[in-house]
Amino acid sequence: MTRIIIAFLVTGQALLAQNLVPNPGFEAFYKCPFSYNGSSKDFYLPGWNSASNGTPDHFHSCSQADSSVPRNWAGESDPHSGNGYVGIYVWGKNGKSYREYIQCKLIEPLIAGKRYQIGFYFKLSSYSKYKADRIGMLLLDSALSLRRDKVFPVQPTLSVIRSPLDKTEWDQARMIYQAHGGETYLVIGNFFDDRSTENIRLEHRRVGNAMLSGIAYFYIDDVSVVPEEFVKPDSLPKPVSPPTELYAMKNIQFEFDSYQLVPFYFPELDQLVGILKNKPHWNVELVGHTDDVGSEEYNVDLSRNRATGVGAYLRAKGIESGRITTTGLGKARPLVNSTDEDSRKINRRVEVQFVER
Repeated sequence: MTRIIIAFLVTGQALLAQNLVPNPGFEAFYKCPFSYNGSSKDFYLPGWNSASNGTPDHFHSCSQADSSVPRNWAGESDPHSGNGYVGIYVWGKNGKSYREYIQCKLIEPLIAGKRYQIGFYFKLSSYSKYKADRIGMLLLDSALSLRRDKVFPVQPTLSVIRSPLDKTEWDQARMIYQAHGGETYLVIGNFFDDRSTENIRLEHRRVGNAMLSGIAYFYIDDVSVVPEEFVKPDSLPKPVSPPTELYAMKNIQFEFDSYQLVPFYFPELDQLVGILKNKPHWNVELVGHTDDVGSEEYNVDLSRNRATGVGAYLRAKGIESGRITTTGLGKARPLVNSTDEDSRKINRRVEVQFVER
């Protein structure tokens, strides 16, 4: 009989009451980790699981093998706090967009209109030969259970997009989030495909494990969702300053089952080019959408192609690729909840969002 040990981190009751994330520092476990996981089912901690067929990994000081802390098969790092952390693939050079996502069920659903500080700590593992520029957190009403190990191409709730991340210290992703109500699950990973994720090869970095020779692998620790009233004022994230000028951009719309740009919208696209040239410190996020006709998988691909088409237009006009992010949400977020042709035409679109660098 296999003996299963459950270890629990003892913390103050006030902190446990404030943070809605169970086992936020990955201190509790059913079995002390031994090495990297070969199956998504192997990643199973109290409160946490893999959201897809990807295989996240657990690291803890209890391990006497390859998954110890601070030294393990992916590198060397102390936890941000406590004795454990997890690790996930966020990018690979083979172009297959393999991804790993960790998921937990919050202690209680978020309340509509209430504000929360959401965040986590992350760090590039020291044996990663590549660094990547993005990672994020997604809040959902229901659990994610993907029967694949590829990218889940949705716009995350919290997105970190910076010059490729390779800090030797733990970095924090955080924001103040106003809940829609009912958000119950939290997912962390890279929600952008390999082509959209900027990466840089670290020429002088030693690769301690051949599995990471073409990979950007991030450690994750101390995940939090805390009601704003419990956050100390001096630790609140600074709000992003809104642009000093406002631009009313129309959504770029498409014909049915097509991602070809319609010439009618070229003047709108040229206005977008002008804005980006006048604001070199701004990036742009292009989010593609479809109507309700067709399968989910087909519509995700179609919406991604629509966003990519707009991105190609911007690049052809001189906007650098690194300033453009594209993703597709398929039919998940219609502007109009109706199935008549006029409504469907409105829902076939690419939305434009500006982001200060």
